[in-house]
Amino acid sequence: MKKILNLPFPKTQELKQIFLQALFIAVAVYLFLILFQPFGTYTFHHSLKYIILLPYAIIVFTVFSLAKILLRKFSDHFWKVSDELLSIVGILVLSSIFNYFYNMSVIRQSPFDWSDLGFMILFTFALGTPIFAIYFFALLNFKNDKNELIWVSQNSENILEENSQNDQPIQINDLTIVEGHKNFIFAKSEGNYCTIYYQNNSMLEKKLIRISLSNLENQLAKEKNIVRCHRSYLINKLQIISKKGNAQGLKLRLKNIEEQIPVSRNYLQAVN
Repeated sequence: MKKILNLPFPKTQELKQIFLQALFIAVAVYLFLILFQPFGTYTFHHSLKYIILLPYAIIVFTVFSLAKILLRKFSDHFWKVSDELLSIVGILVLSSIFNYFYNMSVIRQSPFDWSDLGFMILFTFALGTPIFAIYFFALLNFKNDKNELIWVSQNSENILEENSQNDQPIQINDLTIVEGHKNFIFAKSEGNYCTIYYQNNSMLEKKLIRISLSNLENQLAKEKNIVRCHRSYLINKLQIISKKGNAQGLKLRLKNIEEQIPVSRNYLQAVN
């Protein structure tokens, strides 16, 4: 069990993906409520019943989106299965609390009651657990063509390689990435790991390496075209195809990469 909980999990980085996931969960919650009307919902009668039930889905959408955005911004450590499960529990608890206050103030118009809050938490977990289970296992096995969300198997040597000697060159399928190979595109920090994107025989590939971005940057220091552009990114300047924005929010587009790479103000000169 501990080994499973420590497996890497695809952490969502793009806002578009976050909102799409939140929308899927919110729609699932709403459909579940109006179709099956569980836990006594069928006994609630009102001419605007389906409109009154809609805020429950809106609350879930909002809580999920904000939680994932904050985790995306402030959580730099390597994302694991246990981290994702904890985030789901937190989202369900927060959704329960906001759902209860909506129910208390708008629908029932009753005073605060701890037992009612406890019931709402149980209700939300009972409803949300199967929906989040679908989300969890779908994301766990999802690999999209844009290389934004890729499940990294710890048991696959082609995906995860460990380098315990950070002062040695990192070899990936006999490709010497740290020598500033022209196929190197960019590296992204994952806490104590780095995901390296590169081209191999005209195919875009990515590798998860046990090395911090700072250590990788030190190994690449002699390569003038590979520079730090952000606290979480190293890029190959030769791979830049366009720039968008200004000094307050510059974004880079790299060859064959859908993800836009942010540039911090401190690294503008190095990029330019």
